[in-house]
Amino acid sequence: MMRNGKILFSSLKGGVGKSTSACLVATALAEDGYNTVIVDLDFRSRSLDLILGVSDKVLFTFDDYLLERCSADAVLIPVTGYEKQKRTHGEGKLLLCPAPSETTFESAGEDLYERIPEALMRLCEEADADYIICDTGADSRIPLIVGEGFAELAIVVSEQSKTAIRA
Repeated sequence: MMRNGKILFSSLKGGVGKSTSACLVATALAEDGYNTVIVDLDFRSRSLDLILGVSDKVLFTFDDYLLERCSADAVLIPVTGYEKQKRTHGEGKLLLCPAPSETTFESAGEDLYERIPEALMRLCEEADADYIICDTGADSRIPLIVGEGFAELAIVVSEQSKTAIRA
């Protein structure tokens, strides 16, 4: 496997399992001994902190890191409760960077969206991540920005309904 893999989970349809899929892949990578960061970029419906069981530990969010109001160590929340296995890659860890609310992100007074890829790159380096998983929301400009400026692999999550396939 590659080091510093950058994976985007996306779909233009909500409720198809993007966040669940991103969590499963991130957890599997950490279990396999890789240092993995999962970033919640779903500003309208943040859920990774709930899914991963760390919502009570959120002090800072991605916008705080993007605006350099906190360090990577402060924004990244260690996720426990999965079975870590010591493999050839060492003992992996899973860290979550929670999403801000959409209103918080957009009230910053400047277009922060274009700064997302650079912040993700910096976060990957500072966290010494083998993998960084980005979960995006539906109907957002973030998947395009992250897909063009950061991700090496995009996984489009869908379901069988015609509206999901069309989206």
